[in-house]
Amino acid sequence: MDRSRRSATAALNHLAEHSWNDRDRLGEAVRDLFRELYPTAPSSSPLAGVVKPQDKVFLLANHVTHRRDDESLADFAAKVTDSRVLRAVIDVLTPTLDSTSQVTIGNAPLQGCD
Repeated sequence: MDRSRRSATAALNHLAEHSWNDRDRLGEAVRDLFRELYPTAPSSSPLAGVVKPQDKVFLLANHVTHRRDDESLADFAAKVTDSRVLRAVIDVLTPTLDSTSQVTIGNAPLQGCD
């Protein structure tokens, strides 16, 4: 695994290991993750090289609503995208967008199919 991939993995693990009640700390952790993934982007806008004005951005969230009978609450919660993380990602995206940009949050909460 190359250095940037290891750094990004460490940053992602850092996100997963904390309960994030402080919006500013979570936002900074998300910005740090994107800075690790895109080290050549400006630090004030770590997604600037990836997302540009006029772009359409789709964020795939997982908002599963069905919890299996044998599933622990922790396992169920681990599958659901925390809205605080979505907000932090949108906060990182905002400086790279303009009034013609579009951000869509989508979901396909299918857990199983017969």
